[in-house]
Amino acid sequence: MTTLAVLAATPAMALTPPKDGPATANIVQSFTNGGGWPVPLRTGNNSFGEQHIRIGGSTRNTANHELTSFAKTQWAAALKKSWIEGRFPGSEVYSHKYETPGGTDRTMCVVVDTNDFTYSGSNYGYKGIITAFWIAGHYSTTTCNSSPG
Repeated sequence: MTTLAVLAATPAMALTPPKDGPATANIVQSFTNGGGWPVPLRTGNNSFGEQHIRIGGSTRNTANHELTSFAKTQWAAALKKSWIEGRFPGSEVYSHKYETPGGTDRTMCVVVDTNDFTYSGSNYGYKGIITAFWIAGHYSTTTCNSSPG
């Protein structure tokens, strides 16, 4: 009897691991998702990464796009949870419901781009976090995916 092993492909199996690079490709910080894969936060630019979050994302809302250690703790918690497919192929949306120290309910939304990131002709693996923001109240990951960020 012949046994045939079937290996089911998962998104992580097809990913090019992230590598540090110059300028926008620089990895500022790395998180780990629930599958054990590194999720980089790159320096980025106005379209993704730390710079995108710093300017308040596509909405330019700096109030809910935070780079504080408290916010990053919420990012890490979100990344440990299951994700849904985002608005474009290769995007993953994560969320985490939490309460601020002042007692306000919020949902942290983190969007990750798993497509390869090329800078100056070099491939630096998948892009990583493109944006992270909170919304007031406790909502599903689907709500994060439909929210501007």
